Amino acid sequence: MPSCENKRYKEDIITGMNGEINSQPILEAEFGVLNKSSYKWEYIDYDNENYIIELKTRPKDNHNAFDRYGGLMFNYSKIKKYKKKGEVRKLIVSFNCKDGLYYWEYKEGEYTTGIGGRNDRGCDEYREMAYVPSKYMKTLYEKPNPYKTYLLDSDEED
Repeated sequence: MPSCENKRYKEDIITGMNGEINSQPILEAEFGVLNKSSYKWEYIDYDNENYIIELKTRPKDNHNAFDRYGGLMFNYSKIKKYKKKGEVRKLIVSFNCKDGLYYWEYKEGEYTTGIGGRNDRGCDEYREMAYVPSKYMKTLYEKPNPYKTYLLDSDEED
């Protein structure tokens, strides 16, 4: 765990908190009214009678665009805890990326595991991760692409 004094760690905490605030209304439009976890380090961020939802807000780095590497990853411990609890509600993992908000509904066989993580916050943060290919994810919100305007306007040139 990084030091709480680490600059990047502090930035990531703020980014995550803002991501939760901005994403909750969009998530609620799809999954219904959600209760926000009151404990900062809970294994899920939201729940209601039908769903438990983990939100991963990714920084604005290019490697965190939705389909940059064909999918996204998160800490496999989320799935382990879900299975261990024998939860009957559906597990949703949502990704707030630089280019949109996406989600994956947990299904066995739709993810792989391996070691992944980061080391840019003053310590090694490598662990077992679940990798979900983008073909299994659904789009909740896609940010407008400024370059599409040029493609659409190209027919109007003389």
